[in-house]
Amino acid sequence: STPISTDRYRSNWDLSTARAVSLVHFLIEHGGIDGSRLVAKGFGESRPFAPNDTPENRALNRRVEVSIDIQ
Repeated sequence: STPISTDRYRSNWDLSTARAVSLVHFLIEHGGIDGSRLVAKGFGESRPFAPNDTPENRALNRRVEVSIDIQ
């Protein structure tokens, strides 16, 4: 919930999406996963894991979640 605005990231949403995209690139390049099977999503501060009331909780919210859909 602490707003970010840098030359690289305009918002927490941009930063969150960049983290997700970085993981997708890693999985393609090092995990041998077909990129057509991957989706990157960023939620910024809209879906916190923990309350954003302490530095420790904010650190918990800096994360990438992975969902696996087996069909």
